[in-house]
Amino acid sequence: MRRPSLPSTLVALSVGCTAAAALIATRELRHAADAGGGPHGIERIVGGLLGLAVVLVVLSAWAFKRLAAGNERARAEAEQQSLIDALTGLHNRRHAEEAIAAEITRAGRNRSTPGVLILDIDHFKQVNDVYGHHAGDVVIREVGRRIRCCVRQYDTVARWGGEEFAVVLPGATGESEVRVVAERIRKMAAFAPVQLGEGRRLNVTVSVGGVVVRDHRSSVEAIVDLADRALYAAKRRGRNRAVLFTDIAPGETVEDEPESVRLAQALALAVSVREASPERHCEEVAELAARIAMHLGLSDSLVMRCRLGGWIHDIGKLAIPDRVIAKQSALDDEEREILHSHVTLGAEIVRGIPAIRDAASAVLYHHERWDGSGYPEGLANQSIPLEARVVACADAFSAITAGRPYQPPLSREEAIGQLRRSAGRSLDPAVVEALAAVLAQADAATGDIAAAVAA
Repeated sequence: MRRPSLPSTLVALSVGCTAAAALIATRELRHAADAGGGPHGIERIVGGLLGLAVVLVVLSAWAFKRLAAGNERARAEAEQQSLIDALTGLHNRRHAEEAIAAEITRAGRNRSTPGVLILDIDHFKQVNDVYGHHAGDVVIREVGRRIRCCVRQYDTVARWGGEEFAVVLPGATGESEVRVVAERIRKMAAFAPVQLGEGRRLNVTVSVGGVVVRDHRSSVEAIVDLADRALYAAKRRGRNRAVLFTDIAPGETVEDEPESVRLAQALALAVSVREASPERHCEEVAELAARIAMHLGLSDSLVMRCRLGGWIHDIGKLAIPDRVIAKQSALDDEEREILHSHVTLGAEIVRGIPAIRDAASAVLYHHERWDGSGYPEGLANQSIPLEARVVACADAFSAITAGRPYQPPLSREEAIGQLRRSAGRSLDPAVVEALAAVLAQADAATGDIAAAVAA
């Protein structure tokens, strides 16, 4: 139970005393009149009571002043807490946006060039998947602490959201200083493994995107967008990198993605909303499919077909009735046939859109099986288009590591083991091994973030 504050207690006491004094005054005056004390006695009583009233008024005024000050402090503390991230103790996104706005204004007054950095912990989803969300929280707190150690006391460090952080650098002297700070943070994040407890430790890296504010007419949204584009370029270059916006080459920003990819991304979002599936699933399938294709040494056009197929492999589900899509129990034969029709429906949709029609085969055949027991045509082995075999493998890996209502998620090692057992039956053995190689290469390039546990 919360104890009342001293000012509020004094206010209540003074109000009570004032009421009591009024009752006492009434009683004493009545008693003096009944006793015939005369005017002098009544005057003495009135004078004493007036003195008491003055004391009570002064006490009440002081107490009310203290109460108001206490309320003001409480409001200030609440306002301060609204700007703090509960997990890390750093500032939150709201405060960071206010800091960026203030620096833009200051830049207009004194021609300063503040810097803004947006950072993202690499492969953080895998940290949560492999080690659990508690370990993820430990990593976020420790990365935040390391960032704070790399900057000046008056620089703003904030948790931007999820595994992202923002740093605002007032009065930076230009790109060289911002670049130095970005590299310092990147190196500090990877300097030593994060201790997870129970003898476990994890190597962590971050990607950093940065921008120098040169136009005081810019908005907060515009500045953040430039830093985000630089962060995207750092991710595209292999992660564990610091990139400034001026470093970006043509083709490295989201806006420079081919129209076909942007269209596929939009359609994939519609499917995820329709199916109530994780938004990340289609993105992960697309990324894995493209990396598998590159590992297999396929042509650029085939790599693009695999990538597009990864994004839109389930687009046909937009035409499947709700009663089938949303059913929680086992499907009957009729419902299963309806669900299986999503591949032919999806292929028809894709063929009607020129920008993505090359992905129609990946959409149509990604449920075919290596042994010929799949659908819609029962193709087997090499007769299944290669892009469909690649998408099928990436789709299976993403599904079993994310988990489903009827099956808990598997670890990366468990998933690779299961896919290898499926090789030669449902999946192309060469594609499965390419996926395993791609994942191993990613681990090596990023400090083995998904599997490095050491005593």
